[in-house]
Amino acid sequence: MKRPLTLALVALALIASACGGDAEPEQTSITAGALPLVDFAPLFYADQQGYFTEEGLDVTVEVVQGGPVAAQLLLAGDIQVSFNNWLSVAAAVSNGAPLTVVANGTWLGDGQGGVCVTADSPIQSLADLDGRTVATNTIGNVGDITIENLIAEQGLDISVQYVEVAFPEII
Repeated sequence: MKRPLTLALVALALIASACGGDAEPEQTSITAGALPLVDFAPLFYADQQGYFTEEGLDVTVEVVQGGPVAAQLLLAGDIQVSFNNWLSVAAAVSNGAPLTVVANGTWLGDGQGGVCVTADSPIQSLADLDGRTVATNTIGNVGDITIENLIAEQGLDISVQYVEVAFPEII
């Protein structure tokens, strides 16, 4: 957990240092967008423990629903930094959004994520999703795009519907 916290602090420090050129740094307010997931625990922990304040940073952590929402908030100026997934950033940039990645926060290798169901679910394979509705935190993001790519990769002719549900309520 130490590496993500360090990356969070470095990213916020870089943004704060870019805000002024005076020899005597003035405190700058920064709002960081974060999803309500364990991946962001170091950021929430640092905020709750007052680590940002100790470093002279005025940081507000705003819970966001997903990568596309975070990108919109960045572009609107409502948040100054977002810990986002690559898919959301790539989609926004391909649509002309002037976003820049300043640090890679995490890297998931093969097999570190998946489509999950309960053990007693009638869904035991990807094909069993045909005609079903799947919850995802934001449509047009990692959840539904991953499933659609897996369906295409396996050559399946099935139809899946998607509904947006906030992370705490998905399970």
